[in-house]
Amino acid sequence: MGRGINIELLAARNINNQMQPYTIDFDKNGDSGAVSQHSGQEVGYVLKGSIELNYNKIKYVLNVGDTFYINANISHHLKNVFNGASQLLIVATPPLF
Repeated sequence: MGRGINIELLAARNINNQMQPYTIDFDKNGDSGAVSQHSGQEVGYVLKGSIELNYNKIKYVLNVGDTFYINANISHHLKNVFNGASQLLIVATPPLF
């Protein structure tokens, strides 16, 4: 997993769930770790700060209120580019954790 992050699940784990909502709290300079690829899709919403999404080798800077919708089988990585803490809400399908 990444460095300088904390993941909080927002729904109880259940084998019948088809989606999984969670938040990622990023410390200053925190990131999600290695570039990731996995099945499914993800929707993200920036709640606090600024997040850089590296998706398919293209970098996007997302600020409070910005969203993304990605196919998770394409390489992606998240990092905090804000001068302080950032927070991101993600809903993933299928559940990752």
